[in-house]
Amino acid sequence: MRIPAFFLGLSLLVLPPSCTTDFELEAPGEPITVLYGVLSLQDTAHYVRVERAFKAAGSDATALAQDPDNLYFDDASVFLEKVISGSRFELQRVDGAQEGYPREEGPFAQAPNYLYKVNADVIDLDAEEAVRIIVDRPDLERPATAETVVVSPLTVRENSPFNPVNMGYDRMVTYAWGYGPGAAIFDVRLLVEWEEEVSPGVFQPTQAEWILERGLRPEEEEGRASIRIPGIQFYQFLAQELEDAPAIRRRFIGLTLLVSAGGEEIARAQEIAQANLGLTSAQIVPDYSNVEGGQGVFTSRASLTRTNLVLNGPSLDSLREGQLTSFLNFE
Repeated sequence: MRIPAFFLGLSLLVLPPSCTTDFELEAPGEPITVLYGVLSLQDTAHYVRVERAFKAAGSDATALAQDPDNLYFDDASVFLEKVISGSRFELQRVDGAQEGYPREEGPFAQAPNYLYKVNADVIDLDAEEAVRIIVDRPDLERPATAETVVVSPLTVRENSPFNPVNMGYDRMVTYAWGYGPGAAIFDVRLLVEWEEEVSPGVFQPTQAEWILERGLRPEEEEGRASIRIPGIQFYQFLAQELEDAPAIRRRFIGLTLLVSAGGEEIARAQEIAQANLGLTSAQIVPDYSNVEGGQGVFTSRASLTRTNLVLNGPSLDSLREGQLTSFLNFE
């Protein structure tokens, strides 16, 4: 059995499906410290998961994983340390379920769901700051440690995309944003929002997520990243996503642009995965870890949300009457 990668479900850029940060639950010798944490200046509190890999020779690993005593250390001390100043902050163990982060159903015990927490206003992180995590236990000769650089907030560049958005069939739509040191890889999505008639005269809001780019490494000048998407793909996406139901009336609401940035650790994990793809690759993608004295991933993230994007008149006409989406009954 393997320990799954953990990013707390906090709407961050995740590792690519082809890349795993899983680690063996059944490990020989002494228990191994396994940690996962993602820092963000946009969070009001920082959480880290600390668990253990353990030896389970001759035992049913699935049954063992249902026992919380096998998953957690009772004597672990967890700290975040500012590398330059040396200021150290101890994290407190909390039950994630009580914090609004219940553990998903799976092979591991759901309760308790222990995490380690420090409030953002206590540690007061700065953009581009180097931060070290330290997980210590009395039985260790040296603690498990890892470092990351806090990703700076993202910014909108050049009013991109222009609003209203021109999604012409023959247009290229540019989405651009600014970023600072620490950001190394990006995911870009659009939330397409509309409302559907659920009963005569009663409309219900709904939405669909359109993934524009995943795992983007910026190739432009430092501090600026962008993607260009053919406008026609917007209508192709809706044609595939929505049900062809003549009785359903629809009204377009708008678009929300979501850009997620991940630290160098996430980018490195993806590179390892890509290097092992293809017919001549190794059959097993190597695990990625940036933790010394343990295993896991400690990184940072940032996100940008731009709401209230609307379509221009010709684009709305194409949505209502164009050959790709006329059957969807947008009014």
